[in-house]
Amino acid sequence: MGALINRGQMARVREHLDMLIQETPIVFGDLEQFETVGASREKGAFMPPILLLNDNPFSKTLSHETECFGPISTLMPYSSLENAIELANMGKGSLVSTICSHDPKIMREYC
Repeated sequence: MGALINRGQMARVREHLDMLIQETPIVFGDLEQFETVGASREKGAFMPPILLLNDNPFSKTLSHETECFGPISTLMPYSSLENAIELANMGKGSLVSTICSHDPKIMREYC
């Protein structure tokens, strides 16, 4: 994973991540134990990829309201395509979402 723009941005990402992990635990990644290649971790603004899990995205809404703008993603379970679309709309267009399917019809409906 590459560096963030600067240490100020890294501090903002960490601040937002600290808010998110109150509702959504880290399920992959470690903010303290990661390696950099070809650069000084202490001099740069490096952050490892982090994966969070929001196990109840319809009631735990911080994931929809807080954007870290770093290498951070949140998994959110859903039970139907309609639920997936509703979750995507809860981000009010400011956050990125990804849906994966082998069914072109589902992909068109989601978009």
